[in-house]
This record gives sequence, structure tokens and C-alpha cells, in this order.
Amino acid sequence: QSGHYGRVIGNLLRKVDNNPSVKSVISAFDPFASKSSNCKALNSPKFSVENLEECAVFLGIKVADKDNYKLFTKSSLSTRLILSLMALLPAKCGECSQEYVINHEPDVEPFFRCYKCFQGAHCCEIFFFFFENFSKYYSNKLHQ
Repeated sequence: QSGHYGRVIGNLLRKVDNNPSVKSVISAFDPFASKSSNCKALNSPKFSVENLEECAVFLGIKVADKDNYKLFTKSSLSTRLILSLMALLPAKCGECSQEYVINHEPDVEPFFRCYKCFQGAHCCEIFFFFFENFSKYYSNKLHQ
């Protein structure tokens, strides 16, 4: 498992290029530590809100609304960053039990992302069956 985690974090660090601020935030993430421990590390004085926002932008997290009002406090942004990093780690499909990874900036976006943990859904045959039937059911309900 540690090899998979290291590969995910290593790939992110390579994509960052020469941005030491973003690299330091990603490097502070420990995939084996709890969410609260990781949040505590990002909430430390070592990281400013600006450091965290740079990392958030790199990860594709919107940090301001259309009027440029900030969407996060330091604490809430730390939590959001940790959840986003955790969502990139290997997961096990609850339907087919296959291990899968949703890459940062995937070629094909997952059909579904959890709004709680931000993990993308694994696209196995069972998932497609449920998705197709769910879509048909609600489509029929809307047209009744």
C-alpha cells in the first residue's frame, strides 16, 4: 500500500514543477496519518492561507466566488485540501472490490464524485448498471 501512496504523492510533486510553496503543503500530507493529524499540520504557523490557497488552485479547488470573496477560512481550507489529497489515494470499489485510483487531472472525469470525501467513483460494470438504471428511473419520473 505504501508504494501506491508514495507514487500518488510523487506524481503530484513532479507536476508542481518549481513551486516550493505548493510542494511544501503536499509534502506535509501523510497518507498514513489521520485526517485530523494532517489538518493540524496544515493549520500550523508553518503554512499561511496564501500557501494553502496556492495548493488548492493547483488541485483544482475553487478558493473564491465570482465576486472574488474567499470561500474558506484557513481551517476549512486545510480540511478541504486533506480530503482532496485523500481522494487521490487508492480506494477499493464497494461494488466489485477492485482497487482503483482517480488521478489528479484525469483524462476522463468520473461520472460521480462524493460530495463528502471528493473521491471519484470507480467505473466498473456494476457501477454502470446502477447508474444506467438510476438515470432511467429518474428520467421516467421527470416525464410523468
